[in-house]
Amino acid sequence: MEKSTKEIGKEIKKLQEIKGVKLSVICDYNHISVSVMQAPFELYINNSEKQSNSVNHYYYMQNEKLTQEAKLLFQMVSEIINKYHWDKSDAMTDYFHCAFYYSYSIGKWDKQFTKVSIN
Repeated sequence: MEKSTKEIGKEIKKLQEIKGVKLSVICDYNHISVSVMQAPFELYINNSEKQSNSVNHYYYMQNEKLTQEAKLLFQMVSEIINKYHWDKSDAMTDYFHCAFYYSYSIGKWDKQFTKVSIN
């Protein structure tokens, strides 16, 4: 079943039902950008880590800097994206053909991630 990136983005935004999680989901015709802006848990094991970074969407589970909670959140986003994403690209022949492109980040260039407390 094909969905537009905007429809997929709305589905990803539903993850904000997790109390204290705020996501920025920007969609255009062929790209979905997901940024975690705030959460009730730390995303980095070392809190001195820069609070605005891109996250490799292929290897986030192997990223030793991310907490288990961060990996779980990105996994939930990936499960939604993977329901609709397909990729028939062949880099060997310089042929790129996929449903859409996507990227993950923690914070944005102009606004860092913040940890919030839940009352």
